Amino acid sequence: MINDFDKLHIIAWGLLAIISIWLVVLTIKLKKISTEKKRVGSKLISSDNAIDVLSNLISDIEELSRRQLSLADVLKKHHKMINESIRAVGLVRYDAFHDIGGEFSFSAALLDDNGDGLIISSINGRNEGRVYTKLITDGIASSSLSVEEEEAVAKALSSSADYTSEEAIELGSKG
Repeated sequence: MINDFDKLHIIAWGLLAIISIWLVVLTIKLKKISTEKKRVGSKLISSDNAIDVLSNLISDIEELSRRQLSLADVLKKHHKMINESIRAVGLVRYDAFHDIGGEFSFSAALLDDNGDGLIISSINGRNEGRVYTKLITDGIASSSLSVEEEEAVAKALSSSADYTSEEAIELGSKG
């Protein structure tokens, strides 16, 4: 049977344990604060005064801002280069002549993000092969296109819509 004196004893020991744990936690936090204070203080002491330290910090921030603007300019240039590079390809293989099988003829559309580029067509027969090119501007050819060439351009234009460099920039700015 536990009497009142024993109950008080148990409560006192419990409180002592809680206070001891709290004291350890506070000691650890104080040690971290003290270490950080020493680190910051050593920088202030090594400098002539706090104003010099703040001045250096401000100049560092200004330098970082200049570098950020410079990187933004480089990013714009790369974005333009990416848009103007061939990223969309549409390929259609076919039999140009009914008496020859194997789909040795082809039309390949090579376009940038603006729909500019060219289409290369190779027509292969039994005894000879011919290669033709046509310019594409804004997805429109400089001369009339065959059905296969139109299909190649359509494939290229649909593949370029999948992922644009604008989306890449938006994804990069979120990171």
